[in-house]
Amino acid sequence: MISMSHLAGVCEFMRSYRVSRQQLLLGTGLESIDSTNFSGRMTETQQLLLIRNALQLSGDPGLGLVLGFNPHVSTLESYGFAIMRCQTYGEAIRVGCECQGRLERCSGGLLQLSMHQEGREAVIDIEARADLGELLMFAVEEMLGSIVASTRWVTGQALPLREIRCAYPPPAHAEVYRRYFSCPVSFDAVRAQVRFDAAFLHARLPTATADASSTHLTQCKKRVHESDNHQDGLVTQVRAQIISAVATGLSLEQ
Repeated sequence: MISMSHLAGVCEFMRSYRVSRQQLLLGTGLESIDSTNFSGRMTETQQLLLIRNALQLSGDPGLGLVLGFNPHVSTLESYGFAIMRCQTYGEAIRVGCECQGRLERCSGGLLQLSMHQEGREAVIDIEARADLGELLMFAVEEMLGSIVASTRWVTGQALPLREIRCAYPPPAHAEVYRRYFSCPVSFDAVRAQVRFDAAFLHARLPTATADASSTHLTQCKKRVHESDNHQDGLVTQVRAQIISAVATGLSLEQ
């Protein structure tokens, strides 16, 4: 579920599309919420309605990419600080995969991340829920943009991309991908992936602080657990393990 602080950021961002807060929240049940009240969270139903409103009102089929590459300051909280305080980029990615359910973005909780290595390439797998329907591409695009943008944010360097793979047909705005990704982009792939130079996993983060990272990660895990208590935590954990296992080539028996 998305926090109200992030909701405020999304509302502010949508003003660049000349979409008012009232228009964006129409039909979500959040219309009367005080814009200065950052307590509480949206339900998943409200979250999906918000995304549908944003896509329709913006008229931009590539809105997910735009949002992903323009993260709001509210994406910090415990998760953001845990990422910033990691020692290396590889550690930061592992924290990101572990805490995916708490990511403060529109697609947070709608996707599952895992990472593995294939020779000299590191691979981030992005697994989208099958029931997302027409919102699947938005969720994946926002995540793709966020991975690339947040990498530069936390490391000060561009992610050395090798390839982007998307598990859906080429969209009408496929050319827009060239503007955002400095690598080949393929569609109709078996699964959505971000593939990059594995050596970058050892890149040191300039804000690394071991003790602080541990503190924020503990808080982040606590919030993930609290969220799982509301969304069948066992299913969430098993799903994450299965996705990770499939990515590394384990057989059904294993």
